[in-house]
Amino acid sequence: MYDFFCLDKYANEFPKYSRTTLGKITYERELLIAQHFKQLANKSSFKKITDNELICLFKRYFSSPIRAEGRVFLKKDYYIQEMFMETPISTFKSELFLLLYSSKDLFKRWDRFMTKIKKVDSYNTSVLLSYTFPECYCLWPRKLLSVLEKFKLFASVEIKALKKVYNKASGEDYLCILNFMKSLKEYLRKCKVENVDYLKVITFIYYLYDKGR
Repeated sequence: MYDFFCLDKYANEFPKYSRTTLGKITYERELLIAQHFKQLANKSSFKKITDNELICLFKRYFSSPIRAEGRVFLKKDYYIQEMFMETPISTFKSELFLLLYSSKDLFKRWDRFMTKIKKVDSYNTSVLLSYTFPECYCLWPRKLLSVLEKFKLFASVEIKALKKVYNKASGEDYLCILNFMKSLKEYLRKCKVENVDYLKVITFIYYLYDKGR
């Protein structure tokens, strides 16, 4: 169980923020991205997506990996180009299908995808899961680690370990984050936040990040 007592003030303010222009734009952006990934959320439509459509989706919503000191490795287009130089698009599509649709445990699917797709990082893997199935999976942006640290929601040793492996986190690491976000989702529901899904939860994380600076 997580102690969210320190968030009570922000959770009570969040519904008001959600009605502001900035709050609406932030959440609607998450909804829009999920809408664009919807073509991956059905097996038959997934099989019909072209290579170019898939690459365009990645160029639009993937981010270049960031070093621990905060510097970006490569510009996004170069990063995606290198990723597909390492892994043919046909292999990427077959591995993505297994990540999304295999019956194996999530942590095993995560670990396989991260192993088979050499240049992919934790954030972009969470992008694929969270925006394709936002009712099941959460986004894992680096800002979440800052929120965990600033509000002391995880032990400092846990945060330090997660920061160290962030670019190539294991499936068990992602499950840890997912379980936390699930608990946070339930907490927000108890605080009377409306229509709480993982997209609303990540909007709350961005809100906390701004408040915590």
